Amino acid sequence: MIKMCKKCKTNAVFVMINGRKLCKNCFIHYFEKKILFTIRKYNLLRKGNKIFIDKGRYTTIIEHIFRKLPIYKISKIKTKTDKILLSTSIGNIACQIILNQLKKKQEVKQLMPKYKNTIKPLYLLLDKEIELYAKLNKIKINKQKDKDKLGVQVRNFLNDLEKKHPEIKYAAVNAFLEIEPVL
Repeated sequence: MIKMCKKCKTNAVFVMINGRKLCKNCFIHYFEKKILFTIRKYNLLRKGNKIFIDKGRYTTIIEHIFRKLPIYKISKIKTKTDKILLSTSIGNIACQIILNQLKKKQEVKQLMPKYKNTIKPLYLLLDKEIELYAKLNKIKINKQKDKDKLGVQVRNFLNDLEKKHPEIKYAAVNAFLEIEPVL
């Protein structure tokens, strides 16, 4: 059976957790809209903010998206900015939440979408969504290896669990966001 985008009736490139199928154009629109939603929901940026995009795995994707948003000014100098953007996905956050528990770390504030002047506009996106967006837009991703052995094991565990329970990373991060105010 061919997967078709419900809206456009063209071949789907992505199937969401809820089963909704998206074609290339609908997926790109969904992805960019989700970043804007994250920015608004967590009050990450204000119009006219000067931003510095920190080097990370998905830096090129953040640069691509923020060049489309002229209401923010991209700075090349970290010290002359209002906000520092980190290319952290929901998968990274879910992994870090578990690692913090395993290592009995109490520092959790930096896992929030906004911490001091650092923000995470990819906070609600899965790695596979980010990587598909890059592929569809012909954007190269910076390949980075995780040096923390336990981190690699936790990431692999979550990825394996995600195959049977696609919502697991969302569930971990949403649970964290619910209990964070009391921590």
